Amino acid sequence: MTFYETPVKITTERWFEILNDKSLCNEKTLKILRCVFKSDNYKAYSSEIAPELGYSHHAPLNAIIANFAKRILKKYPDIDPPQRFDGRGINYWHIPFLGIDEGNKFPWILRDELAEALRKKYPSDDAQALPEEFIENNVMYVEGASKQVVKNIYERDLNARKACLNHYGYTCVICGFNFEEVYGSAGKYIIHVHHHTNPLSLLKEEHKVDPIKDLAPVCPNCHTMIHSKKEMFSLDEIKSLINRDK
Repeated sequence: MTFYETPVKITTERWFEILNDKSLCNEKTLKILRCVFKSDNYKAYSSEIAPELGYSHHAPLNAIIANFAKRILKKYPDIDPPQRFDGRGINYWHIPFLGIDEGNKFPWILRDELAEALRKKYPSDDAQALPEEFIENNVMYVEGASKQVVKNIYERDLNARKACLNHYGYTCVICGFNFEEVYGSAGKYIIHVHHHTNPLSLLKEEHKVDPIKDLAPVCPNCHTMIHSKKEMFSLDEIKSLINRDK
């Protein structure tokens, strides 16, 4: 399994310029980028995106992204593009995305800088809501029918999340679980970030977040346990539950 993570020197500021330049980023391109941005962990398969955007096959998406990358390189010749591993030229899709060769599937993962630029342009699109960031109400359950959920989303600052992960890494601070160690490159960069001092849903207003003191990387299991009671468990309390019989 190969993980594509060749660096591309395009800053968040430049990506924001690109997103707002209609000669570079047309509506078809924006729709694809926004679709990936709305996906969990900014990761999506082109075969999933295609029907959502009205395409019968994912091939047109590949062409749209490749042409998008070519326009970028033409306007910004200072960008050193990633090369294909087989030596057959430029890897155009790899300019906006990271990727994982899973054999029969290949997910696109937005580069961090592009994700930040998209969040700046479309803040309401950001789907990376964590458990403490929403409140469910007016929920009705009918067997065999769909469930409708009304929720209030409280925005998580992507820069704060990034700073937290740069400091702590991608290992759960409670149980030590690391997705990449267990799942290989497919698990790289996957982790939840938990606001362990004050849940966003209780603050009700904008506030300053210290990414080192207030945030911490936790795995989904520990994150679920933290929020399994009305008064959320502290990180130390979950650690004590794990070690109770040791």
